[in-house]
Amino acid sequence: MASFGSNGFDDLISDLDDAARFVDGFVCPSCGEEIALDLEADTVTCPHCGAKIDVEHKS
Repeated sequence: MASFGSNGFDDLISDLDDAARFVDGFVCPSCGEEIALDLEADTVTCPHCGAKIDVEHKS
């Protein structure tokens, strides 16, 4: 009988959790390049131009 370890599933769950934290398609207001927006962050730094972007959280 084959046995399966949980490590692969743990990695998949971790990857899915990380993916759910980010929004793709957000455009930097400074340079216009697309960046991934971290929904848990208060500030995001654009990797293209270095602009600091404040993230507003609505409750």
